Amino acid sequence: MNQTLWDAYGIPHYPLPLKVEDRRRLFDEWMRSNPLLVEQMERWALMLDMRNGYVSVDHIFNKARFESDIAAVGVPFEDDSGKPHEYKLNNNDRSLFGRWLLDRHPQLSVKLRRSMFDGEGA
Repeated sequence: MNQTLWDAYGIPHYPLPLKVEDRRRLFDEWMRSNPLLVEQMERWALMLDMRNGYVSVDHIFNKARFESDIAAVGVPFEDDSGKPHEYKLNNNDRSLFGRWLLDRHPQLSVKLRRSMFDGEGA
């Protein structure tokens, strides 16, 4: 398993392009850093399922970006050359949120597409 490198200020370093396990770590940290927004996104998912019979994670991500009054907190990291980046809601990682929803609410009808996280125990 790869270990994350940290600089003297506690900022993790990840080589670009991000590997699957690095995306998963950054997503988990984003979820922990944004509890109010995540709670709002979860409520939207429950309402969508009740209203439409299915949940669109893409719709939830767009609502979080453009309609929420709760500002998302990005997760800082640096690439392997020391250039700073900030992990935010990322369309490449929608399946992680969909799987998170299904873990919490197995009854939801969340449509998951094949992703880089398939076969990762997700």
